[in-house]
Amino acid sequence: MRRLLLSILLVLCIVFPQTAFATADISITSDDNIREGDTFTMIVSFSGPNIDRAVAELKYDTEKLSYISGGTSNGDGGTVALSGASSSGKYVSFSLEFCAVQAGTSSVTCQSLEMYDLDGNMIENAKLTREIEISAAAGEADNPSQEENVKVIETPEIEEDDMDSVRPFIRFDTVLIAVTALILVILILAAIRRRRDT
Repeated sequence: MRRLLLSILLVLCIVFPQTAFATADISITSDDNIREGDTFTMIVSFSGPNIDRAVAELKYDTEKLSYISGGTSNGDGGTVALSGASSSGKYVSFSLEFCAVQAGTSSVTCQSLEMYDLDGNMIENAKLTREIEISAAAGEADNPSQEENVKVIETPEIEEDDMDSVRPFIRFDTVLIAVTALILVILILAAIRRRRDT
């Protein structure tokens, strides 16, 4: 009887953890060769298995960047609210427009607050920080004391075909879990009956 109960517990430990939340990835890409005074586009994407919608926020350095448009808030105080749905079930994407107001290194951090798949199940939240390099204005670029112009981000832009490689969302259907639970109950009742017969 004790061995049977241990076996049942082992089966439960194996089955039910696989129903945990799926995870999603965040990608931040931007224009190359950004100079002080330039207006540029920043693409923020959330990808995951059967992702349906995402709610997130992006924080930026107000000394280096000025938010223009693309989010779901006015971006005051260095925070832009992001809320949108997927049209393909592969990713949710936002195209944000900023102005580079000062040369130097600027950090942007995006963190998801709520994400759901097409079945309404919650997806585990994610967070990503990227650094953006802003070069001096064109008239100041020849000055040796100014920082050299470098690329913004090495992360490649997300293509729709690349989303097919996202790791699959491993979860058991509710029917499968119910069947497993029923089998366990039958095993327990059978063990109890054999014990009474002996």
